[in-house]
Amino acid sequence: YFPTEENQKLYSNFKNIQIALSIDDIGDRFEYQRKLANWEEVKSNLINFVNLNRRQYNVCIDPCVSIFNIFYLEEIENKFQELGYHIKRITDDHFVFNGPRSIHTLPQPVKDIIIEKYKNSDSVWISNSVNYMNSQKPKPELWETFMKQNSHLDILRKENFENTFTECWKVIQPYYE
Repeated sequence: YFPTEENQKLYSNFKNIQIALSIDDIGDRFEYQRKLANWEEVKSNLINFVNLNRRQYNVCIDPCVSIFNIFYLEEIENKFQELGYHIKRITDDHFVFNGPRSIHTLPQPVKDIIIEKYKNSDSVWISNSVNYMNSQKPKPELWETFMKQNSHLDILRKENFENTFTECWKVIQPYYE
């Protein structure tokens, strides 16, 4: 949400306001991950944030890397740069640390494809994400939980992971039961 005029008036009492926007993806994939969110509204707010007084406001994008967005990091980073942002937290990256959506969970053949995909990337954010993914062995029991939970949520929400995350689906489909 973009700060209201009342919020901005209150913020004017402070020398510096830091805002970290937790936006993990773009477009339809963003809306899938943040049910009931509207990407066009969020994009409009991102543009408004860029236009705030940079001497007073320090606004950054602070995405959390998970199974849902690991295949799209270049596209995400490029879109944020196009909107006037850079991924700021180079040394303090955010990841889904535990649980079924963690990139540690991915089967090794999937991890190998991701490693190959990003091998020539000069993005620190992307290389940190790949390094983090490889810092633990795959977790088959959590991968199974991810598949079950995700399939169940698709039914409940009347959504389709396969259609929304096409590139990801092509790679994980052989391991998705």
